[in-house]
Amino acid sequence: MDIRKSTVAALAACVLALAAVSARARTEPKPAQKPQPRVSSERLEKSIHALVNRERAAKGLRPLAWDAKLAAIARGHSGDMGRRNYFAHVTPEGANFDARYAKARYKCFVPVGDVVHGGAENIARDDLWAKITTLGDRKYYDWHSEDELARRTVAGWMKSPGHRANILTPHWQHEGLGVTVTRDLKVYVTEDFC
Repeated sequence: MDIRKSTVAALAACVLALAAVSARARTEPKPAQKPQPRVSSERLEKSIHALVNRERAAKGLRPLAWDAKLAAIARGHSGDMGRRNYFAHVTPEGANFDARYAKARYKCFVPVGDVVHGGAENIARDDLWAKITTLGDRKYYDWHSEDELARRTVAGWMKSPGHRANILTPHWQHEGLGVTVTRDLKVYVTEDFC
């Protein structure tokens, strides 16, 4: 008889616990599905350009002029990385920025003393989303804004010695930026200098 009472009591406690969990699950708010932001590659390029020039101004350097031909070269590299899902200065075939400049017939000759510099390149990759919450089989996204993506790109470059050096090199006079956002929500950025 005591075993039956204990079993009934245990079952009752389990039912109450399950009911409490079920009630809590119904009352806990589900994350809101936020719409994917419209990211303009051109606006993002211009925002990054402005932030790069702000970094240069903070060090007493002249601003970089926007170079449409360099921007076309940069867009081509970002697009290629996005399409073929790689992230590198060198393509899978071994072409670097020098080869991309040559293919576009872009000539960069910046003499500094006895040395002639032929350009430089920075690249970055980020995600359009800041956070993904998965409940069951649904995904809920928190998105980066265009401004956040621009700030994150330049902040990342400024924390990297090589990228920072490219941005703060006094003899560069021009830059072009290329941004590609892929279907799988990756953001590729290429910055080319001359």
